[in-house]
Amino acid sequence: MKEKDRKQQNLRKADGKNTNGEKTEGKRKPRSVKKMFVISLCALAGLAAVIFFALVFSDAYTLTHPEKVSAKRFPDDSDIGLFYEAATVTFENGDKTVLWYIPAQDVKTAERKDSDITVIFSHDCGDNKTVSMIDDGILYAKQLVGEGINVVTFDYSGSGFATGKGYTFGAREKEELKQIIEYVGRNYPSEYTVLQGWGFGAAAAILAGTGNDAVTAVIADASYTDSGEYFKNDGGLEKWSSMPKWTHGLTSLLMPVLSDGDVFDQDPIDAVSEKTGQKYFFIGEGNDNVFPSEYAEKLNNAAVRAGNDSRVWISEKSYHAQAFRTDEKNYVNKILDFIGEVCK
Repeated sequence: MKEKDRKQQNLRKADGKNTNGEKTEGKRKPRSVKKMFVISLCALAGLAAVIFFALVFSDAYTLTHPEKVSAKRFPDDSDIGLFYEAATVTFENGDKTVLWYIPAQDVKTAERKDSDITVIFSHDCGDNKTVSMIDDGILYAKQLVGEGINVVTFDYSGSGFATGKGYTFGAREKEELKQIIEYVGRNYPSEYTVLQGWGFGAAAAILAGTGNDAVTAVIADASYTDSGEYFKNDGGLEKWSSMPKWTHGLTSLLMPVLSDGDVFDQDPIDAVSEKTGQKYFFIGEGNDNVFPSEYAEKLNNAAVRAGNDSRVWISEKSYHAQAFRTDEKNYVNKILDFIGEVCK
């Protein structure tokens, strides 16, 4: 009997019942609160890291891919009345742009005049071939063509009506400008070719024009001196970035990756220091909070030390690349005087 009783008890245990035949619950180990806390904390940290990276990535992308601003003015608009030719140019990278050739002409009748001088415009980041940042680049062009100077203007890839994406602060733009210089030389030849740029476009003009036998002179309005120095040490990222300063280290790592060129390795001041026999006119604005007027003075001093024909003018009351807008008569006269001296 004892053996039979033991067997029955074992069967009850196997069925989850006690010796009296009552149902029993298996014991469960309590979850580790500490373990759950660590898992939750890691999950939150991971989510925060993803959000942080996404914000910085978005900021770097916006910096290197400014919104396209298309031309809203054309040389033959009724209030301008200029004759011009449009031509499609394909850059070596496959992107296409539309170039405007505005020949020297009588601004009242649009009758063309013979000219042996051509000025090629180089627009700033976020702008287009109308150079709208100076208020109205087409009206400025009208003054030049009225004085017997041909004008060429175009959109960098990723800007205006051009195909492509992004802006590289001079890295890709200098190469595209060189291609435009070659195109203009073949299709609209003239004895003298002058480059004129504004902001980042001024830096591209210096880089493309220095040491280029096809270029007579460069006019640089509000250029930087060194892109890496500007963005990383002179507060450039603080001016352009929407993120706090402590994130800019990561932003500076992402910008070259997201752009088509080394945005931190463009050095106009090295270019003007390493060549001689060049002709430059540097313009700065006294109230420029993007590229201070000291940059223009540094570029001029470096060019002079290298034995170049260089001069500088600071429009004291003007803001970034706004000298034409705020001091138009002085601006145009100084440009015409410079072109008249170097193109002879």
